[in-house]
Amino acid sequence: MDGVIALVTIGEARHHDTDLQLLADALARAGATVELVNWDDAAADWKRFVAAIVRSPWDYHWRLSEFLAWAERVSQVTQLFNSAEVLRWNTDKVYLRDAVAFGVPVISTEFVSDDVGVDAVALPRDVVVKPTVSAGSNDTLRFIDDEAGARAHIRHVLSIGKKAMVQPYQGCVDERGETGLLFYNGVFSHAFCKAAILSRGESERNGLFVVEEITARTPRVDELAVGDKVIELLASRFGESPLYARIDMVDGDDGKPLVMEIELAEPSMFFHVAEGSADRYANAILARVAA
Repeated sequence: MDGVIALVTIGEARHHDTDLQLLADALARAGATVELVNWDDAAADWKRFVAAIVRSPWDYHWRLSEFLAWAERVSQVTQLFNSAEVLRWNTDKVYLRDAVAFGVPVISTEFVSDDVGVDAVALPRDVVVKPTVSAGSNDTLRFIDDEAGARAHIRHVLSIGKKAMVQPYQGCVDERGETGLLFYNGVFSHAFCKAAILSRGESERNGLFVVEEITARTPRVDELAVGDKVIELLASRFGESPLYARIDMVDGDDGKPLVMEIELAEPSMFFHVAEGSADRYANAILARVAA
């Protein structure tokens, strides 16, 4: 195709984003010209690109207002995927309220935005506390029979200028892990399994995110049904399905899937566990850019 496609990343992520080169190669095979560009590169001329595909700006949660302002600017001069509107909605996990209102099964979640809420929120005996704006499991901690520790971490999250979210730990994840579903232009591509992170001791970190154990997975019918419900929500909210969506879920105590996150900003896609998945995404990109 005519024109150059920018794959948007950040300097440090280039060493950790295993999907980045696989996607660049797949786009080249499909006939596209590609450049890797840091989102905060002041010298970048975004008008040169026929489209900018957000891939791995994995520092965005430390610089959210700056990142969203960048997205608005870029969307004025080229096609941005996912769109600035989608990024704005998805980079704060209060979007889970919209999912619940739409009928998506979601892990029970409480949000805390001020000091009054710290003392008022009810805490399960086994609880996960994290910021609503975060990525890579940063500042995500599990507390078992430690109410004081959990409330202290909520206060820490508030102290760094973020809202906190509180969820009961789902014990089924220790045996089965999480299921992630990837959709491109609303069409299911592949699934993966992520082993439990918070069931272990201190997790390995690389400066950007907690290192994850990822394997292939064949999703169940009920997991695919939940994924389709999320895609229905997104199409309803934004007028069409986003170019890319990753939906992470875990079994609840009754064995039925519950959504943990809907990732539309910068998710890892784990092409290495599903043959042909990078090419499917490349073709989805070209179809959306051409449209």
